[in-house]
Amino acid sequence: MTTASPSSSAQAAREALAVRLQHLRKDAGLTGKELSARCGRHPAKTTRIQKGTAAPSDSDIRTWCAACGADDQADDLIATARAVDSMYMEWRRLHRNGMRQVQEDWYALHEQTRHCRVYVSNLPPGFLQTPAFATALMEQITRFQGTPDDVAEAVAARVARSRFLRGRPPLRRPPRGIRPALPNRRPRRRCAGSCAISWP
Repeated sequence: MTTASPSSSAQAAREALAVRLQHLRKDAGLTGKELSARCGRHPAKTTRIQKGTAAPSDSDIRTWCAACGADDQADDLIATARAVDSMYMEWRRLHRNGMRQVQEDWYALHEQTRHCRVYVSNLPPGFLQTPAFATALMEQITRFQGTPDDVAEAVAARVARSRFLRGRPPLRRPPRGIRPALPNRRPRRRCAGSCAISWP
């Protein structure tokens, strides 16, 4: 199974855009403060854009490229940014009635899966998340999106996917291709929700 969730795909695309903008700044020999001064913006905004935590507007990108002497790259970067925005809109569409149904759809997909390979750089995969971690994460997502709050039901559906690893009922046996996970410990240092909430 190689299907990626809309949320993780959108964030990965935003981070890739942020890296491209950061490379432009470095290629121009500018520090973050120098770029901010040329663009007439607060350095904190430049930092958020470079970290992928804030979406740059068309104007932000054009100003950034002009400051770096790379006007010829502005149109391509703007097209990329708009594509990222479309991915986030799709994420919101999927969650318009809450997150439970999306989690149940993933459960059904895992049930049919022969081989499952997962890599998430900033969070533990859903089927490894504890109920406390998943609750903190989904509460943040619900507040951010302004979508219906069905966190308790969505968490139950997400945690149920861990059964595919344990091979306990209601499954007769775990699907072929499921293998032990080697978690990336980085999420402990930069996690959504409380830092006191860890994962197995």
